[in-house]
Amino acid sequence: MSNEKEPSSRRAARAAKRAARSGGEAEPRTGGRRSLLAARATAVVVAVAVVAAGLLIADRSGRTVAPVLPDEAAARAMDAAEAGTSASLSDLAALVRDREARVRDHPDDSAAWAVLGSARTEQGVRGADPAHFPRAQSALRRSLALAPRGNVDALTGLAVLAAARRDFHAARTWARRARSEAPGRWAAYPPLVTAYEGLGDTKEAERALKTLTRLRPGGTVLGMTSGVSLPARTSVTPAALTKAAANAGAPAQEAALRREAAGLAWERGKPKQALRGYEAALRAEPGNHAALAGRGRALAALGRTSRAISAYKEATARQPAPEYALELGELYESLRRRDKARAQYDVARGRIAEEDGLGVNNELVLGRLDAEHGDPEVAVNRLGEEWKRHPNPATADALGWALHKVGDDEAALDHARESLAGGGRDARALFHLGEIEYALGINDSARGHLSEALRLHPHFSPLFAPQARELLATLGGEDSSSGETGQESDDTSTESAPTSQPAPEDEATEESGAETSEQPRDAGAEQGVTAAPEEAGEAGEAAGVAEAPQEEAPVEAQAPAPEARTAPEEQAPQREQEISGAAGP
Repeated sequence: MSNEKEPSSRRAARAAKRAARSGGEAEPRTGGRRSLLAARATAVVVAVAVVAAGLLIADRSGRTVAPVLPDEAAARAMDAAEAGTSASLSDLAALVRDREARVRDHPDDSAAWAVLGSARTEQGVRGADPAHFPRAQSALRRSLALAPRGNVDALTGLAVLAAARRDFHAARTWARRARSEAPGRWAAYPPLVTAYEGLGDTKEAERALKTLTRLRPGGTVLGMTSGVSLPARTSVTPAALTKAAANAGAPAQEAALRREAAGLAWERGKPKQALRGYEAALRAEPGNHAALAGRGRALAALGRTSRAISAYKEATARQPAPEYALELGELYESLRRRDKARAQYDVARGRIAEEDGLGVNNELVLGRLDAEHGDPEVAVNRLGEEWKRHPNPATADALGWALHKVGDDEAALDHARESLAGGGRDARALFHLGEIEYALGINDSARGHLSEALRLHPHFSPLFAPQARELLATLGGEDSSSGETGQESDDTSTESAPTSQPAPEDEATEESGAETSEQPRDAGAEQGVTAAPEEAGEAGEAAGVAEAPQEEAPVEAQAPAPEARTAPEEQAPQREQEISGAAGP
């Protein structure tokens, strides 16, 4: 081994030794930061924590033998695990190759199989590509078969994988088993929190989150609470996440934290601040599909629709997640470009069908698509079944809206109220509740909820925010929203990531479909990229950064009439299944 590779390998070995002393967890030396963006992103929090433990190899007598050291790129992924941060995708791929080689030579190495499965899960989560999940499951089950007792790493990996697939019952089962094997390890708790929340068990989710905070204070919980809807989340601010991003040790981790800060700013009705955050994330990790989609979301709220469409197109070209296609379709529909909207809804349906075959539960997304842009009766049946499996606020909101669409407003009201019963405040859910109340003649309450929705986020949807504003005016309510408005010149494009050249605000240019041909670049090659200045506070001000120019007024007058619908083919309900890949690496 060369001297150039030796430091990383030695650090990885030390991580493994510490993991053995602490029951398999490699604790960071410098308080590294972690993040959880959504249910799937649970894997980003814990998957590589399994990796650090897996460097120690036990023989059949149970004795720990010398660690098998990975190559330099794989060792960097191990260093990221040791510090509790995100590895670059290229280093993660190197780790997968390294562990594949290991299990080919040593097929009875349960620890290597656990590392391989967890790393593959993280690849699927980070790339929003569930094609990695079947092989991840196969590797993790192989590990568990080889070492059925005390195999916390495989149990945790299976919990993370189930959470990423939105199979919250399975995630809870695996996470509980991992916790019972090693109650003092933090890694089982993020998927457990996600599982409890997905099952609508807020009390247990809060309890698990408190335990996680005790076992792993600092950056892990900071990122965790920004990705869930529990009341504890209100204590997390974009400024705190941005500060953590400024101290991140790797571009991938900086990008993840900046994305989270931007997402939190977006949810709090601050599209300018969100746009700056997403562009900062793209500087740290050019081509990141989630940041591109977030950029499109913020640009649409600021009325810069051609640039928003370009950002969404690039995001879907890099990774055609169903959510991105649905959002782009609704943006097109708000502009009365219904053919393009229908095309995006078809893209979303196609992607959902693909992911269904990979064991991913997309019933909530598909139900929303059916309710608003398809057959509401199908949506009611689909979401009714999903509610039985996963009675959480998001499902309650979607089911309530579907029931409203078929005219069952009494039942719709119960579910709409249930979606907000836990104290969460989502602008779209508030709009849904307000419209349902209006349909039932509960006008005072409807006026209050519509006003609250627009105050919380004046531009929560390019399609539905204008409808909320129009209904509020019908009720004689006052739109007292205080969100970011105004006009922003094209000069802000100089702050955007170098991954795409924004299209001019010209429909003909956008129609041509011209967009960047640049291939996705990995954050591992961006070590020299200067980090974006740190945004400060809720107002989104940044130290040393000039105030952003004013935005153009959002396009609202073109929102289509609510009765405009498309009628897609009915999709069969998703199978509850477990997809297993080949047993080999």
